[in-house]
This record gives sequence, C-alpha cells and structure tokens, in this order.
Amino acid sequence: MHNIRLSKAIDGAIAAHAEWKRRLHRAIETGTAQITSATAACDDKCELGQWLYNIDVAEACHDDPRYTRVVEVHARFHRTAGSVLSYVERGNCSAALFIMEGEYAFESGELVEALTDWKAAVMAKSAERSALD
Repeated sequence: MHNIRLSKAIDGAIAAHAEWKRRLHRAIETGTAQITSATAACDDKCELGQWLYNIDVAEACHDDPRYTRVVEVHARFHRTAGSVLSYVERGNCSAALFIMEGEYAFESGELVEALTDWKAAVMAKSAERSALD
C-alpha cells in the first residue's frame, strides 16, 4: 500500500472519529440517537472499520504492530460508544455523559494516539525510501 495514500487515509480516520464525539454528545443532549447502541458497538460498520478490515489494507499491514494496535483500540472505542448509546436508549443520559467524560474520552484519545503513531511510522518509512532513491 502506498505510504502517502495510507497517511491520508489515517488523517481521514482521525477526522471521522472526531465526528463520533459530536454525534454522541448530540444523542445525550436530545435523548435520541441516529444509530443503535448495537451498531455503534460494531467496529466494522464505520468508514474506518471498513477500511481497516478491507482485504488490501489487512494484507498490506497485518505484520505492522501499529496496525494491530489501531484495530484493537478501534474495537474498544466502538464498544465504549455502544455503551454510551445504550444508556441513552434507556433514558439514562447522566450515565451516558459519565461514560463520555471518562472511559470514552480515554478510548478516543488512545485511538487518536494509535492512529497518529501509525501515521508517523508510515511517513518515516516513506522518508527513508525517498532518501534511498
């Protein structure tokens, strides 16, 4: 997989997951969500998940520990988002907010960090290759 394309895809993933925070806050504020908690908990339904599990990406990156970390952290992120929406569905928005401010904030930060680390490694590898050319 071309490193520049991979880097841009990682940037897109970071931006897309920032939108999750806005959607979850909106769900807490309104008491309704656009998706179910079960769907939110699935890590292969969002754009990043579909991309991570794409056969080309998985084959090209499967031996990279940073890819593996992103996949693992991304799955935890979605389980936590599903938990937030589960409380919203049950009408317990204060519990949903508690999770948003604690566990969700932690998992979200971990995901951005994992993606950022992966991108830095991709760009370093790209720079090494350019220096050799």
